[in-house]
Amino acid sequence: MKRISLSDESNSWFDVDRAEEYKEASRWDGNNWRSLATNRPWYHEHLYKTAGGKWILNAWSDYEGVLEEYTEIRVEEAYDWLIRNEHYDAVPEEQLNARTVDQKQSSRRAIYVPDALWDVARDVAIDQGMKRSELINELLQRHVFTWLREHPFYYDHNDDYDA
Repeated sequence: MKRISLSDESNSWFDVDRAEEYKEASRWDGNNWRSLATNRPWYHEHLYKTAGGKWILNAWSDYEGVLEEYTEIRVEEAYDWLIRNEHYDAVPEEQLNARTVDQKQSSRRAIYVPDALWDVARDVAIDQGMKRSELINELLQRHVFTWLREHPFYYDHNDDYDA
C-alpha cells in the first residue's frame, strides 16, 4: 500500500496502488509535446479514481520549484478531463453522449463543451427548431471555413474542403 496525501491540508489520503490511474494524452505541436489536460507543454496532469470512488487530480510541472499537487475534484470535472484526454471508455455512456457531437459519417467525435455553453446551445437549437448536435456542427463548419478564408495560406495547397 502506497499512501498519497492530498494537498489541501485535510489529512486525507488515498492508496495509489488500489486506484485506477488515467494518464494525460498529448499532441506534438511542431516544437513540443503538449498536454491535452493542460494545453501546455511543461505542465502535466494524471487522474486517479480511488477504491472509494473519489476522483483525484494529480498536477505537476517539469519546471524546477513547482510543487506537485493532489486535489479531489467533482465527478463532472473528472468526466470532462477523461473526455479531453481521450479516455472515453472510462465515462458512462449517458455522460459521453451528453458531451459528443455526431458527424455526418456517423462516426462520433468527442469535444469538450463547458456546461454553460452546452445549455446555451440547447436553448438556441430549440429556438431554431434543430437538434443541438446539428447546431454545433453548423456553427463549427461556418466558423472553421470563415477562418480558412481569412487565412488562405493555411490550406492553400489543399482542395479537399469546400468553403
